[in-house]
Amino acid sequence: MKRLEWVAIFSYLLVGFATVIFGALLPELLRFYGQNYSDGGKLVFLQFAGFLIGVLITPSLSQRLGYWKTILFAFIILFFVHSLFFLRPLWYLVLMLAAFNGFGFGVTQTAVGTMLLESKEDQKAVIMSRLEVSFGIGALLMPILSSVLIVKGAWSASFMIVGFFALIMTIIWSHESFRKVDTLVPTPKNKDGFPTVNSYDKRAIFRLMFFMCFLFLYVGIETSIINFLPSILIKQIEISSYVAGLSVTLFWVAMVIGRIFAGVLAEKIKYYRFLFFSNLGALIFIANISVVKNTLIIFLLVFLVGLFLSGIFSITLVFADKVFPGTTKRTTSNLIASGGIGGAVLPLLMGWSMDRLESEYSIWVLIGFTSVMFLILTAMGLLKFKDNKASETVNHQKQL
Repeated sequence: MKRLEWVAIFSYLLVGFATVIFGALLPELLRFYGQNYSDGGKLVFLQFAGFLIGVLITPSLSQRLGYWKTILFAFIILFFVHSLFFLRPLWYLVLMLAAFNGFGFGVTQTAVGTMLLESKEDQKAVIMSRLEVSFGIGALLMPILSSVLIVKGAWSASFMIVGFFALIMTIIWSHESFRKVDTLVPTPKNKDGFPTVNSYDKRAIFRLMFFMCFLFLYVGIETSIINFLPSILIKQIEISSYVAGLSVTLFWVAMVIGRIFAGVLAEKIKYYRFLFFSNLGALIFIANISVVKNTLIIFLLVFLVGLFLSGIFSITLVFADKVFPGTTKRTTSNLIASGGIGGAVLPLLMGWSMDRLESEYSIWVLIGFTSVMFLILTAMGLLKFKDNKASETVNHQKQL
């Protein structure tokens, strides 16, 4: 199991690399191919579309092929995609490959996370937090590596790094010992001994919508901070672009540090309580950014926002796994997909507000999103979404 956890951690590092590589290289890509930012938007959208498709079909793939073949398939896709990117193909192929890149890391993220949630009986929050730490490190390192390669005039080598890492993961995952990974995942069976698949009843669907809306907002907020925080700070306290850009690096550092401790803390104080105080803390510190004018204090607040947001995604997945027992594949896929949609939609609203509102009002858009998150979480508490006892929902068993 320990070896499996380490492979999962490095898989999420690969997902972190693949997720942010276009953001890190977008100016160079557009300059090389002679495209504008509208074309860049198409590229980002196609990657998101591929990601969404990958996330949504992962439960079916893992049900039919098993986790070993599904994850191996995703690694191979990432290897070929980034190998072709390194060769600088024609622009229309770049757009197509962007979709396959999103598909590859979407399947990897969902399949690996779901596999561990299903195979582990306890300490799920700890291992999921470790995966998110690894993802954060990948998302933090790739822009740094890309910047170094851009300075050296070898920006396309960034794709070679990701492709090589995907090849290494493919070779490791192909090892005989990992082919038995599906035996670690319990398969529910009905009274006749046939495999069963759990579905949601009406009460469970109602509850699931709360989780989906919550992660829709969370990922949208995180993505908006990463993309727009420097611009907000430039307008609000009139600092240079370079200094403002450091705010995102500081945010990611805080996210990585917070994720190291999030799992252990959540297991101790219970998942709902962890999410409640994390959301409340993030809301308070984002609100303070809107009124503070001192650069050092704002950077401290940015760090605290990253710290309090850091564990929300992974702990929400584990919390949902407790509330909806026996539906891990579908629940994890639905929640990751809703987060992905939020990561695409809310930044559009944030960009609209940046064009039409003053910076102090733009930050209030973020505060509004975070407040709605907190209201959803409060409603979940009032409706007694509990993680310390089994869900009251009863899942219908269907024979395959």
